[in-house]
Amino acid sequence: MGLFKKGLFLGALFGAGASLLNTTKKGKEVRDKMVHASEEIYVQIKEEVEKSGIVGKVTKSKYAKIVDKKVKAYTQKNPWAKKMTTTLVKNLKSKHSDCKKSCCKPIKK
Repeated sequence: MGLFKKGLFLGALFGAGASLLNTTKKGKEVRDKMVHASEEIYVQIKEEVEKSGIVGKVTKSKYAKIVDKKVKAYTQKNPWAKKMTTTLVKNLKSKHSDCKKSCCKPIKK
């Protein structure tokens, strides 16, 4: 299979999955749960950064470790989220730049 055909196939597969999440009732419920879980975990991440005294010093790798730890703890408490672990981790790791802007900057006094 050529590179173009692989890309076309994977794009169609991704599009079908995305459309299921956006059009079916069950898909919308899953998406809403995922968004809520991401927000809840992100708040926990920000709190940990602030409590640990590493505000302004959080590297991308340190942030990724915190994300992995928080997602693991969340999925242990919420078994339904285990199927979404990879998506949650990707979503939260992509927020590193947001964290740098809000919680990872030293607070000016």
